[in-house]
Amino acid sequence: MMDTINLRFTLNQDCPVDEYMDEGFFTEYFPLDDGTYQVIIKDVDEVLIESMNPDDLAEFFGIESEFLIATEVI
Repeated sequence: MMDTINLRFTLNQDCPVDEYMDEGFFTEYFPLDDGTYQVIIKDVDEVLIESMNPDDLAEFFGIESEFLIATEVI
């Protein structure tokens, strides 16, 4: 059985999070005090995480990499 993992993306204040939600890329986001956002992508295949860099992972989940500040495996 393959493990699944969650990813947390931190996105800059220019990211159109509401548009992304409308398009179904994620179901909720968390605004932070500094104006950035965090989104959680659940049940990501470990093989996918190991084979892609953070920018490619964001793009895979429909988030333009220009908005990406950080990617964390949680």
